[in-house]
Amino acid sequence: MREDMVLYEEFYKGTINRGKGKKSTLPEVDYDDRREDASPEIKKNLEKKTPGEYYESEDYEVYLIEYVGDIKSSIDKISYAEVYSTGEFFAFLFVQNGMLNEVLESVPEIINIYVLIKFLHSNA
Repeated sequence: MREDMVLYEEFYKGTINRGKGKKSTLPEVDYDDRREDASPEIKKNLEKKTPGEYYESEDYEVYLIEYVGDIKSSIDKISYAEVYSTGEFFAFLFVQNGMLNEVLESVPEIINIYVLIKFLHSNA
């Protein structure tokens, strides 16, 4: 690993509670200006990319997710997200900027989210 860059993998672990009246423990983020009706820039048909291309793109947010069930078929129904499995219960989720809440509402298989953050380490 390069000394000038450290990837801190588990910065925040959020649990999603899907019952009526229950609140998510994910941080509150205002995505009102990113709703489909307010933002015509939402891409309807994602061009397939490699995980590295999604990760490096400024147009996508990346999360490590824990899931149960058939995550691939659920994500395939969504045009603004892509998933790459890392094992039986974990995968990388790439979501178009501002669309995470919509993904969480549409995909009940997601049970935990881990936010990945790049830290640039300086020797100054």
